[in-house]
Amino acid sequence: MTKAEFVAREKAYWNGATPIGFVFAFGAIMGLVVGAIIIYQILFADVSEHLREYATLRAIGYRSRFVSGIVMQQAAILAVLGFIPGTAFATFLYSTAAKATLLPLYLTPERTVTVFLMTLGTSMLSGFLALRKVRRLDPAEVF
Repeated sequence: MTKAEFVAREKAYWNGATPIGFVFAFGAIMGLVVGAIIIYQILFADVSEHLREYATLRAIGYRSRFVSGIVMQQAAILAVLGFIPGTAFATFLYSTAAKATLLPLYLTPERTVTVFLMTLGTSMLSGFLALRKVRRLDPAEVF
């Protein structure tokens, strides 16, 4: 058995056959769900608070696509602003756990990119859900 095969076998064992793999996977999924709910709540509150401004933009001729773009940009900004301190904290946790357990734990660039893309996707989904109120917006009803 080659070293790469052994590493793949060990990873598969720890991820699939032990409770710790399940706990980590469940924690990651719950983190995404909770993060999506929090971002949705922030965006929905912002959309509700600025409904008159969005109605004004629609009334003066801006398309719904433009107004939706504003909300989606806010979702992307929230994703980036949440990812930066989250990555810093994860790096700290990795180094602390590595020192405590003497295991080779490190945050790889591939994992970092994957987490960022998942964070961005979650934020975009939350933004899309928060847009329902803006898409149904009729400027005449707001004023």
